[in-house]
Amino acid sequence: MIKLFAFLVVLCVTTGSQPAFAQPKWGEPGAREWDELHEVMDGTWFIRKDTQVWDQHGDDTTHPVRCAQLLDQLAAAKVPDSAVMELKYDSPEYEAGKHTLAEIRKSCEHIQRSTWVNDIEKWALAAMKDKKKLDRNDYDARMPKNCIQVYDKAIKAGISPTEKVADKKVTNAAGEEFLWTGSIEDIKKKWCDAGLAKAQNQDEANEAPYRTVLKNDKLRLALKWLLTFQLPGGAHVTSPKQLASANVWYLVDVELAGAENHCLDKPARRLIRFQFDAQHKLVSETQKSFCGDPPKRAYR
Repeated sequence: MIKLFAFLVVLCVTTGSQPAFAQPKWGEPGAREWDELHEVMDGTWFIRKDTQVWDQHGDDTTHPVRCAQLLDQLAAAKVPDSAVMELKYDSPEYEAGKHTLAEIRKSCEHIQRSTWVNDIEKWALAAMKDKKKLDRNDYDARMPKNCIQVYDKAIKAGISPTEKVADKKVTNAAGEEFLWTGSIEDIKKKWCDAGLAKAQNQDEANEAPYRTVLKNDKLRLALKWLLTFQLPGGAHVTSPKQLASANVWYLVDVELAGAENHCLDKPARRLIRFQFDAQHKLVSETQKSFCGDPPKRAYR
């Protein structure tokens, strides 16, 4: 019995009392990454005041997230996952205190998922707030397009469509406050898919008058610049039919950066002249620079 007790004491001393891995000292491999990881993990999570749910600070949408990069660098520096880091603040995965890198890795995986979610909802929120412009036929389809593209990348990266956004109170295009909630799939369908479909329908309606009378390079340029062209003599274009009948168009554009240096107090302008053949193909493109608006004689 005495021998058994002595054996257990020795076993405890040799196995249970070994000190935890100490953090790398300054100048040692992994020391800089350790300090940065500590800062990242203590500065990421917070509880929202409006809905009392976990959310993350900042709008960084880098993939992979910084904590994942640092954990990989620490592993490459032979810092084991059993190494213990003391953190000042709570996270969704643990309370403030001492935690192993293995525990911190779990929280970092959550940060990675949350970062994808934030990236998607950044564009979904922009599409939602731009809806008022959509209703006025003045909409930027890039918002829902970017939302859908980021969503597709997130799903490809392994993010579940059921991943939830952090509940928050937001203001819609009409100035009304409502609760922003649901899965990334819900958000994408409601604000991005629907917004893009409506924007595309409007684009088709807007482009129809141009497509009816223009083709080739004339159509390409007209869809890009719409009715911003001028005709010989300087008259502004008011309809696609004018573009169809004119073989010369003019476009006033902002001069290249640095050109204003020789224009003193006048804005630098660039007048671009397009000439087309009977098949609406571009046969020549020339340009001249001016200080201020081009004079009437330039439109010849």
